[in-house]
Amino acid sequence: MATTARPQAAELSRIGLGRLVFALLRQRFTGMVTLPQDAQCPTRRTIWIRKGMPIFTDWESPRDRLGVILVEDGLLTAARCGRALHERSPTERLGQVLLRQGLIDAPALGQALRTQCARKLAQCFALRKGRARIIAHDDLSEISGDLTAPVNVLELVLAGVSAHYDEVRVFTEMGAAVQGPLRASAAVARYRANFSFREDDEVILGALQRGTDLPSLLRLPASPTRVAQIVYTLWACQMLRVGSEALRAYGAPTGSQVRAVGGEIDAARLTPSALAATFMSELGELEARIAVGASAADLLGVAPVAPADEIRAAWRRMSVKFHPDALARQGFSHLGERAIDVFSRLSEAHRALLSCALRGPSTSESGVVQARKRRRATVRS
Repeated sequence: MATTARPQAAELSRIGLGRLVFALLRQRFTGMVTLPQDAQCPTRRTIWIRKGMPIFTDWESPRDRLGVILVEDGLLTAARCGRALHERSPTERLGQVLLRQGLIDAPALGQALRTQCARKLAQCFALRKGRARIIAHDDLSEISGDLTAPVNVLELVLAGVSAHYDEVRVFTEMGAAVQGPLRASAAVARYRANFSFREDDEVILGALQRGTDLPSLLRLPASPTRVAQIVYTLWACQMLRVGSEALRAYGAPTGSQVRAVGGEIDAARLTPSALAATFMSELGELEARIAVGASAADLLGVAPVAPADEIRAAWRRMSVKFHPDALARQGFSHLGERAIDVFSRLSEAHRALLSCALRGPSTSESGVVQARKRRRATVRS
């Protein structure tokens, strides 16, 4: 495999696996992610990803073996599966035997392998701490014989959260981000079918699309655990607006005294909980981008060829929030370690972008600009 970028690392206690896999999807990442296992198993499990979507994992899980899945789906009897396992050669896999004997066709086998991969990955959401290593590669031919159809990331996040998150874990990972106004983004309507929500999730989703807050959600005819899981899933997939972002995009939810005027929010009128929610949301999104190796331009929210003035303005906006001296003024001293890490990466991005902007366009870009000037001069003459 050819490495295309330096490895990155992400602390699962900070970013959570759901936010990590979605950030990789947003980056269209191709390569490997390795995860720790429990103390009884010192080796690491590996996930292979192509263009942001998981396609294979080498983790062994007895309850997610291919034969178990085929029997559960009614595609094979337990007896026939046992005979196939007995009849295979030392170098054959169960799927190869079943194809050779005509007991299953290639599309059905591919779907079963995809289900197997998704179920194994959903179990990884039980991990609460440890370091994930993110290694970009441009060539996955090393495991080409094992690749399955890509796993649906949105469905995976919901399945993993549903299996391994309760209210305490959700509110611990989201922190203050869950305390302010909440509203689902427009993306939820576009990608709703990809999540495979349950029918009884509709009351929660409807409230989030209208705009609400956590106390109101907990009064709905739904379990508190499910409310927390849906909120976290949308937040991890960057489809939940919180704090001032919830107000800016859609107007103030019922009961709020803050109104969006001309797309702007008067921060002085936001409640402390809304301000805290905004800060935590922005900090978390930057941590996710950093973890997956986002570009300097992505971190500052500017175009890759932005002019120096635009870069400086973006840097000033970031500094007001994440500079170590600004944390105490905002009441976020307890987040100092996390914010300082983010500020350090933002500083690097600022220096790199500003240096490029001050040097001017590259030679090839200069040639294009000069050619355009010559053509315009010819037309005018």
